Amino acid sequence: MSENENSKHLAAARQPMTSERVEPPSELGREIAKQLRALYSQQVSEPLPDKFVNLLEQLAKSERKG
Repeated sequence: MSENENSKHLAAARQPMTSERVEPPSELGREIAKQLRALYSQQVSEPLPDKFVNLLEQLAKSERKG
């Protein structure tokens, strides 16, 4: 991307969001949202890895010691 194109993209990103009317999601949008919710729910329900739990316990111990 050229420097001029990059400047245009940055300028567009800095524009305040407008209150333009948002169209309701299409059938495809609803299906994507459904699949994302299912994936997220699956990930949230999985247990934390032992290594991560151990790290959290170590952090808690070090915070208690002061």
